[in-house]
Amino acid sequence: MTPAEPARPWGGIALVVVAASAFAVQDALIKQLGARFDLAQIVFLRSALLVAILVGLRASALGRGWRLVARRRPVLALLRSLANAAEWLFVYLGLRHLALGEATALFYVGPLFVTALAAPVLGEAVGWRRWLAVVAGFVGVAIMVGPTIGTARFAAAVFILGAALMWAATTLLTGLIGPDEAPATLLAEGALVFLVLSALGLPWVWQTPAPLSLAMMLGLGLIGGFGQLADIAAYRSWAASLLAPFEYTALIFAMLLDRAVWGVVPTPGMLVGAVVIAASGLYTLHREARRGAGRRSLSAQSRF
Repeated sequence: MTPAEPARPWGGIALVVVAASAFAVQDALIKQLGARFDLAQIVFLRSALLVAILVGLRASALGRGWRLVARRRPVLALLRSLANAAEWLFVYLGLRHLALGEATALFYVGPLFVTALAAPVLGEAVGWRRWLAVVAGFVGVAIMVGPTIGTARFAAAVFILGAALMWAATTLLTGLIGPDEAPATLLAEGALVFLVLSALGLPWVWQTPAPLSLAMMLGLGLIGGFGQLADIAAYRSWAASLLAPFEYTALIFAMLLDRAVWGVVPTPGMLVGAVVIAASGLYTLHREARRGAGRRSLSAQSRF
């Protein structure tokens, strides 16, 4: 803990847990809406609301110090937004055939992808302990998805792993961009890219939503934005090495939503695999904290 850091971490922990619950609800809404609507329509309405909010903030006193579009490293910022868009597509496809808890657990291999890619992309030295954690994490994946080989659920699991890989790409690109662009600028540019991409397919997939469905689509932007704000507030005041493990509470919230909304109870294989993946991710976070990296936040980087 740094001297400037608050002595009591409970406020930061509470904010991270609140953010984790918000992202679990966001994923549940995506799963629920994805059974009836195309991703382009869901993302368009969500992004339209988010862009409107960000434009309003940019025009206010709160808009000082950031822009709606990145200027210093525009190519990297655009690639980051495209990777984030691919992540959303893969999550959407995966949630069609997987329980929310399964998808959340598989998504947590994202930090392991970051560790595996850190050496070739960032030139970091990755020790044998972290490589062992990566291997263990993918053993957990095999435990979870092995029995589903040849089924629609296996293909869905591959999509979620693809989403985790795209999250890793988003994280690494954020690191390459560095402090040259404010987080709000990256958030705004991502929202604009999402809005443009989804608008391209909108004429072919539009279905006029009922009031409840429309509220759910718009709510995606509000809930996701609320989760981001809670995460940012936490990580501004407390160390990532302290808070990041509590982001795994999203898995608990996802399982509770599975039970409450869809009546799904996790299987023993799913629970064992999820524990192995979570333990590998937590160990990776621990090793990075000891090295002083302290840069990985599952939700702060990913759930734009």
